[in-house]
Amino acid sequence: MSLFQKLFGGLLGRDKTPKNESIEDLRARWEQEAAERTAAVEASVRGWLVDTLRRQHRISFAWESGGDEGFINFPGFNKEEEDRYCELEEYLMNKLDIPSAGEFQMTGRGTLFLTDGVVRAKYSSEYREVVDFDEVKDEEVYGEPEVVEDDRILFAE
Repeated sequence: MSLFQKLFGGLLGRDKTPKNESIEDLRARWEQEAAERTAAVEASVRGWLVDTLRRQHRISFAWESGGDEGFINFPGFNKEEEDRYCELEEYLMNKLDIPSAGEFQMTGRGTLFLTDGVVRAKYSSEYREVVDFDEVKDEEVYGEPEVVEDDRILFAE
């Protein structure tokens, strides 16, 4: 590597990955960083979410993801708490492993609720993978849907 590449590579933030880091090491590091981000967001929304669930009893949500984007809607959310709902969206995307990158389409809906001091998410989703491209119609062709239903503990208060 030339002096020029070393200098500008370092200045531009390149070449920060150790040369001998394996794919498994990269994956483990990425998963650790994702877990840390999820824990930080959980710590931020935890008290607010428990208080909101005590008041409202349930929070409904629905999502769409795929094609390199994903978002969660909360029907009837309180506009005054929009920042909290944005944090809750990030938390649920990570905690429920809702993917966004890739050639697929996923929709889902669920409910957050508090039972015996435990915050839970009960949800169902439908995942459809792109299997072909119809050039005549200029659209993607999706395979058979995979349906998943789950009742997951998010955290205990």
